[in-house]
Amino acid sequence: MLMINKEGGRLDIPDTGVSLEIPSGALVGEQFIQMIIIPPHLESESLTFASNSSLVVELLPSNLNLLKPAKLTLPHCLVLKKGCEWKAKIYRSHHKEGSEPQWEEQSNTHYELGEHNCVIEIQRFSWEKIEILDKIVEAKNIVVYAAGRCGPTESMYLDIGYHWDLDTCVEVPKRNNATLLHEQHTVFKRDGKPLTISLDKFEPMNWNCSKGINPQVISFEKVAINKGTFCTFVLNRTEPKGTDTCTCLFKAGQAPNLEDYTFLLKAPDLSSAKQPSTSNRQEDERLERSTAGIEAPDRVVTTDTLQNLSKNFRHEWLGVGRTLGITEATLSDIQSRPLQTQEKAYQMLFSWKCLKGEKATYKLAGEALKAAGRTDLYQQFIRQGK
Repeated sequence: MLMINKEGGRLDIPDTGVSLEIPSGALVGEQFIQMIIIPPHLESESLTFASNSSLVVELLPSNLNLLKPAKLTLPHCLVLKKGCEWKAKIYRSHHKEGSEPQWEEQSNTHYELGEHNCVIEIQRFSWEKIEILDKIVEAKNIVVYAAGRCGPTESMYLDIGYHWDLDTCVEVPKRNNATLLHEQHTVFKRDGKPLTISLDKFEPMNWNCSKGINPQVISFEKVAINKGTFCTFVLNRTEPKGTDTCTCLFKAGQAPNLEDYTFLLKAPDLSSAKQPSTSNRQEDERLERSTAGIEAPDRVVTTDTLQNLSKNFRHEWLGVGRTLGITEATLSDIQSRPLQTQEKAYQMLFSWKCLKGEKATYKLAGEALKAAGRTDLYQQFIRQGK
């Protein structure tokens, strides 16, 4: 959020490529301006290779009219064909809070579609998105990565996958608390071929791949419409002493053009895993007893309440989202964004409120908090709802 006056100014969402430039004379006085990245709610059957390759952004305050058009920059991860006219469709929604977006194409809106982003003229604040025409797209910029996480004794899990080359996807490799080991920018061509991943060898041979298919394949359709996923290889240590580190070699790409990748593989430090203390367990039990028999009110939760609630989340916001019925695709999209946990939790809760409308009640949210083990938040939450 930024205070901008009649002299104009620029607002950026850090590390995303999203920006809003408001010219001098666009505002009559001082105004707080805010931009929020919204998780997409597109049905899978409506998606194409070019769909969802940019961002959906909400501009606040809603329906603010500008005296002069501002310029909104939205990044994309597509490789556009040379020698043809680059075209996109601009969509806006002025729907009421708590209701589903009602997207309307803005055929008269001026825009400039470039190699890495699209700049749109904005006269009135709303939800904004772009759709680049499929016929001008020849490939998608992606990042191939490897990440490691703890497995059973003397073993580890190696996740090798991809994410779209957007700044909002950089946290995809960190799912499941994995540690990023390697990443490489590449191009995924629109030729119908899947992404093939082959674990090659280790030097020295102090690890081996014990389970699963090798090579593994991620379908063309999944890479085309999913912002990121991975294949998991289970590795066993063959030399238990003094061999924590080795060089790992693997291949990835669209066959037959597989690229070689090399990175340093180091076993995760199992001693760093934290166990809950006795005092914490006792406190959880006390809170569980103190909330027994208390029910949250069955009325629609307010946005202000959700904002306050999101400030208290830790990692469990994902579990709350699943209990509330948020799809894995939406949760993965939110998780991949380079945002603080508080903002991720708010976007999850806001997505749920938009999806459920009048059915987004204190009661449902409260039940999700209890299911996630946050009885402390549940107690605070039901007080706010009364």
